[in-house]
Amino acid sequence: ARKRMEQEFMKSPYAGYVDGLGLMLGVEIVTDKESKGMPSPKLTQIMQQRGIEKGAFLRVVANRLCYSPPCTITREESERALDILQAVLMELKPGDLT
Repeated sequence: ARKRMEQEFMKSPYAGYVDGLGLMLGVEIVTDKESKGMPSPKLTQIMQQRGIEKGAFLRVVANRLCYSPPCTITREESERALDILQAVLMELKPGDLT
């Protein structure tokens, strides 16, 4: 999961970095990679709503999109969850962050 997040999620202009251990991972959301500015608090609600629309309840804490599935998750389920996280991240627009 971490490798995929580092390779694919970091392509977003709003992904600051990926960190965590095992299956407790997160990607920092920033206004841009250069300044690494903190996005508006409304981003949490925007990302959670988009996740629900795609079939998942996302855990968004401040400016971190979190991934921490149950230990019993299958590879297929994990890939589906990461697909949703990535889609939500890639759909962000500048207006979502301010």
